[in-house]
Amino acid sequence: MTEPFTHRIVDDKVTIFEHSSGLTAVASVCSTVLGSALAPLGIQPVTLDQAIDIAVKKGNALASKCALHDIDHGGGCVLIIGDPSQPKPAVFHELAAHICDHYKGQIIVGQDVGTTDDDIARVAALVANPATVAHHPDGANHALTTARGVRLGIQAAFNYACADKRLEEARILVQGLGSVGKPLVQELRDNVTRQVIYTNRGAVAGFDSEGFVDPDHTYDVSVDVLSPCISPAGAITKDVVDRLDVKIIAGSSNLQFADEKAIWAAHRKGILHAPDPIINGGGIIAVTQHTEEKVRARLDLIPKKLIEIFERSKATDTPPLIVAQQIAREIIEAAARAPKI
Repeated sequence: MTEPFTHRIVDDKVTIFEHSSGLTAVASVCSTVLGSALAPLGIQPVTLDQAIDIAVKKGNALASKCALHDIDHGGGCVLIIGDPSQPKPAVFHELAAHICDHYKGQIIVGQDVGTTDDDIARVAALVANPATVAHHPDGANHALTTARGVRLGIQAAFNYACADKRLEEARILVQGLGSVGKPLVQELRDNVTRQVIYTNRGAVAGFDSEGFVDPDHTYDVSVDVLSPCISPAGAITKDVVDRLDVKIIAGSSNLQFADEKAIWAAHRKGILHAPDPIINGGGIIAVTQHTEEKVRARLDLIPKKLIEIFERSKATDTPPLIVAQQIAREIIEAAARAPKI
């Protein structure tokens, strides 16, 4: 019988996997210096070149995130090309399981854009080694943990940047009412301020119309905090920064800025950015810390880590995100130089 799976290596980080049905996936393993690579498993309707770009950026970002949160894992990504709005065929889960088996423990896949906990459970049932899939049958709510971390980060950033204003006076715009955005709104209203508004493409049950802002005007609303919680990477361009009337950008989105030009534009404009590898670390904390006590302890470190980065940013006149990336590189490089025991 002909093997239904084929693969071709693009470079030392990226491999393309294909099934005879035509289903294609891109896998990246960007760093395993600290440990096996955590690799979000997602599905997006993108081109092959776009999938490669996304997989590498996500893998590098996740490697940085693990380093910054003192988690002994590297970063990778598995992105299957397809339409997430359509029912997933059995081959979707078979291809994902084949990729896990191919890397023989180098990667651990988990939920990402377009996949559900049920998808992860189905992959876990197919792999040779269940430890290569981050599936927790206890039903741990990783999105809620991420939302709590983002809320703690917003509080820290606001207190740092807006010392002349009380926290309960903060005006916050949550962009996107997805799996993290929805609980984040409640976290903010319960613990920070009632002045929380939101944008979303379409109505969401339980969210009144009075709090909605037209998504097309997201970047034109004057608020203290813009909290991006949307899945598309690179939404904040230099042109968007030029439109913004905000003091802080702090949200759960990964890879929030389009490029370094946009990062520096926000910094020069005086907008304080809470680096996403720090503030949205709740997901990997939930995946890797398997008790409530350990999760809470790691989440409680987020404000301290942000303040340290803000202070180094101020001292060096360097955007906080670039500072965070520098620190992550220092940690990974030091680990690579350390003698192996």
